[in-house]
Amino acid sequence: VAARGGPARVPITPGSSPYTYTAGPAPEVVFVTAGTVSSIKIGATTIASATGMAVPLLPLQAMTVTYSSVPTMVKSIQ
Repeated sequence: VAARGGPARVPITPGSSPYTYTAGPAPEVVFVTAGTVSSIKIGATTIASATGMAVPLLPLQAMTVTYSSVPTMVKSIQ
């Protein structure tokens, strides 16, 4: 649902860990909250080891989330 003309926020349902999510054809920001996350990677680079992150992705860029308790993931398409 878009907030007053802002970008829409769309839920992502993570698959089994490690879960790889790939952005669509437009830039996105993926919000990772709740759950128990041990790493968030873009490529081979670990960018976080906990939840509470906003991860900006370029078009068609992938991120991998490793977790022991499923996190909540929501994307905002820019």
